Amino acid sequence: MKAFIIILNFHTSNSILVSRMLRSNKIYSKVYPGSTEVRNVKIEGCKGVIIVGDYAGSVLGIQTDPMWFKLGLPVLAVGSAAIALTLMYGGKVSDGIVLKSSEILEFSTDKSNFLTKNNEAMFVARELFPSGNMDCFAKTKSGICVDVYHKQLEIYGTQRVLERNDPESIELILGFTINVCFCEQNWDIKEYASSEINRVKEKYNNYNIVCAISGGVDSIVSTLIAKQAFGDKVKCLIIDNGFFRLKEIKEIKDFFENYLKVPIIIIDAKELFLNEIKNISENSKKEIAIRKLIKIVLTNEIRKFEENTLVITGTNYNDILFHSSNFEIIDDENIQNDDLKSYQPLANLFKF
Repeated sequence: MKAFIIILNFHTSNSILVSRMLRSNKIYSKVYPGSTEVRNVKIEGCKGVIIVGDYAGSVLGIQTDPMWFKLGLPVLAVGSAAIALTLMYGGKVSDGIVLKSSEILEFSTDKSNFLTKNNEAMFVARELFPSGNMDCFAKTKSGICVDVYHKQLEIYGTQRVLERNDPESIELILGFTINVCFCEQNWDIKEYASSEINRVKEKYNNYNIVCAISGGVDSIVSTLIAKQAFGDKVKCLIIDNGFFRLKEIKEIKDFFENYLKVPIIIIDAKELFLNEIKNISENSKKEIAIRKLIKIVLTNEIRKFEENTLVITGTNYNDILFHSSNFEIIDDENIQNDDLKSYQPLANLFKF
C-alpha cells in the first residue's frame, strides 16, 4: 500500500490547499472532517496527520478524537488547531490577535528541521503559553510564543499562514511530511489511473456501462477512463433539463459521438425541470431541487436498461469536499440505496 498523509479539516479551505501541496509533490493525502474518529478510518499506510484550522484564532468547534495523538504518528496542527492543541495539553492562550505581519523568529529548540530556514513567516496569531509536556517551538523577536511542540511525542503546532505557491508554505508542509513523517514521494497519477482502470475492469467486467454526463471536462475524462476499461460497451446518457445554452446539447452529442466514439442518449426532461422550479425564487433552493430531480430522473432512466448496469459519473474530489456533508470518499456507492451501482473514477482526484 502506498504511504499517505491524513488531513483533518476544521471548516477551512486550507485543508484542500495542504492536500494539493502534497499531491503536487507525489505524496498522497486524504481529507476528512476534523471530527472524524480514528476507528472509522483505515490507518494502514498512514505516515502522519495534519490538523488544519482557520486563521481567525477561533477554536470553537475544534474537538478532535484524542486517539489521533495516541497512534504514534507525527501530528502537525496548523492555524487555530495549534491553539486548540495548546489548550488540550493544559496550556493557555492570550486574548485577541497579537501579531498580523511577518516577523523574524527565534527557535527555542533544535526541532526545526521542517520549518523555513530563513526563520521568517507570516502569522495571524495569538500568544501561546504551553505547559507540562508542551513547550515553545518558536518565538518572535519580541518574545511572543507562536509555535509549540510536545517534548516526548512528535506533535507540533504552528500558526503560520499557508499560501498557495508560497515556497515557505510548501517547505513547511513537505518538511513535516518528509523529514518528520518519513513519507515517501512515490504517488504517481499515471500509475494511479492505470491501477484504477484495471481494478474496475476486473470488478465490473460483466456490467452494462452507462456514463451519466453533463458535457464538461469531468464528463469527458470519466468517459475516456470508462472507454479504456470497458471498450465499446460504453454508452453515454445526458439529461436535457432546459438549462443548457442554445444548441449546446447538439454540440455535446456531436463531440462524444464523433471524437470519443461513444453513443449518447438524450433524455428530454426540460418541462419536468422547469415545472419543478417555477415557484422557487432562491437560487440556492433551485440548485438543491435540480440536484434532487437529476438523481430521480437518472435512476428512473437507468432502470430501463438491462440488469447489472453500472452508472459512471464525473464526480471529483473537489465536488466531494465542497458539497458532501461528511467528506466521505466513496468508490462504489448505491444510488438512492437501491440496486443501481454507481462509480466515480475521479472521486479521489483534484480538478486543477
